[in-house]
Amino acid sequence: MKKIYFVLILLWFMIFSVKAEAITVILDLNAGWNYNDLIYKKFKDNKRDLDHFMREDLNSGQGFYLEEIYWINNKWGLGLGFDKVVTSWSGESESPNGKRIFEYIYQISGPYTSLKYIMNDNITLKANFIYYNYSEHYNRKYSWQDEQIDRDLERGNGLGIILGSDIAIPIKKGFIFNGGFGYRMVEIDLTEKYSDLHGEMISNSANEKLEITGLTISAGISYKF
Repeated sequence: MKKIYFVLILLWFMIFSVKAEAITVILDLNAGWNYNDLIYKKFKDNKRDLDHFMREDLNSGQGFYLEEIYWINNKWGLGLGFDKVVTSWSGESESPNGKRIFEYIYQISGPYTSLKYIMNDNITLKANFIYYNYSEHYNRKYSWQDEQIDRDLERGNGLGIILGSDIAIPIKKGFIFNGGFGYRMVEIDLTEKYSDLHGEMISNSANEKLEITGLTISAGISYKF
C-alpha cells in the first residue's frame, strides 16, 4: 500500500508540471450511492487465518460518497472526499421464553484524496486513496427482557484504494449524472477488540490484519461550477 502512495506523489508532480490550460470548469461537487462486493481475508502474524469465517450475507454492502474535485487543467483533477460502506447480517431464533434477535454490522468509512483523468467527454479515470476506520458491531435483544447487548467487537484502521472510472451523462446545465465502477483494496490493522473479561474494548496485542477487496459500482449527481 505504501508503494501506491509513492506513485500518487509522483503523479501529482507530473500534473503540476503540466502547462496550465484555459478551463471552463474549476470545481465539481459530487454525491452518490454505492453497492459493493466484499471479500474478507484475515491474517495473524502475516499468515492467512483459515479459521476465519464470514457469512455470505456480509459479502455485499451499500454506502455513499461525497467529494469535491478541483480541475488543474482540462485533463487532470485533484479532490477530497468521504466514503462509507456498511454491510450487515441479522436473524432471530426461538426459545421457550420468546425470541432472540441479533445483528452484526461491519463498517468501513473515511476521508480520501482523489486523482482523476478525463479521457473524453463522457469517461473519466479515477484513483481514490482512502484512510479507513473499521468496526464490527454486534447487538442482541431478547423479547422477554428490556436489557440488550449493543457494542463493538473489533475496531481498526488502515489504507485503501479504489481504481476505476466514471461515465458522465449530462442532465441539464451544470448537472451531470455519474455512473461508476471500480475495484477496492483495503488493509486494516485490527487495533482493538472486545474483552468479555474486562467488559470493554481493549488493545489487540495480536498482530492481526483484515484485507477487504471487491468490486464497487456507484450512481450519483455532479454539479459543475
